[in-house]
Amino acid sequence: SGLSINTADPMSLCKSQTDREVRSRCYGNYKATVLSMINTSDTKGSQQKIEKLYGNASPTDTQGAFWSLGYEWARTKLVADADIPRAIEACANLSTENIPACIGGASVGIAKHGLPWEQHLLITDFCAQARSTLPNIKPGDCPSAQAVGYLRGMYSPSAFTKAYANMTATLGEVVPLEYPPRFGY
Repeated sequence: SGLSINTADPMSLCKSQTDREVRSRCYGNYKATVLSMINTSDTKGSQQKIEKLYGNASPTDTQGAFWSLGYEWARTKLVADADIPRAIEACANLSTENIPACIGGASVGIAKHGLPWEQHLLITDFCAQARSTLPNIKPGDCPSAQAVGYLRGMYSPSAFTKAYANMTATLGEVVPLEYPPRFGY
């Protein structure tokens, strides 16, 4: 017994939720299920599959899946080989409205899975290239508030202050430290 996935419509449980907040969190918590059903190396194909799975869900609900796509790219590919142009291209292959979520997710993936105490260096390089390559990326997209928050929690206070200063020196505007995370799941 227990909860099982409706393979014909995996998001049916979320779609049936009438409370907006519950529905949004449901979609967010299903992102691992969604990612297990797609080829994350093929972002165009992934976008089509995500859009099909989410059906007529609101753009806010689908952003979590595109955020997760960027996160997984960073976790599985970008951190390992530091191929920044390829990671940016993967997100750039998505439709314009999904690119910032993908880039933001990648910045969190780097923060959580990068080489300890050097994550800020890869995030800075990644965000500098993303901002110069993709016109719709804003300072709050890369690095995301959540990525900066992870660094703040993992680094000692003095190491974080130095890393944050390095990021702002290179990137210019970086999300303020008190800025709330973009996605809470």
